[in-house]
Amino acid sequence: MDRFLEFTGIGIVIVTFGAAVAVFMSAGHAPGPGLLGVATWALPTIVGGVVLAAFGRMLGELKALRHEAAKQTGTLDKISSYLSRRRP
Repeated sequence: MDRFLEFTGIGIVIVTFGAAVAVFMSAGHAPGPGLLGVATWALPTIVGGVVLAAFGRMLGELKALRHEAAKQTGTLDKISSYLSRRRP
């Protein structure tokens, strides 16, 4: 799920940026959406994509932390059982 969210967020940013550039360039000298018109829908969508990608990255980091914590718990259990067997 973490990789999916990262790629989805990056895809949203790339597609939105490309669409914003295309709409802005196609306007030319004709009356239509200028920079402000494009920015009203492009910037919130790009920020949303960045937030989605960051959330996916955070989920990946949490998954790695959970894995490492489980490894450390296993190691501590082994040490504890070894020490309990050594006591007279």
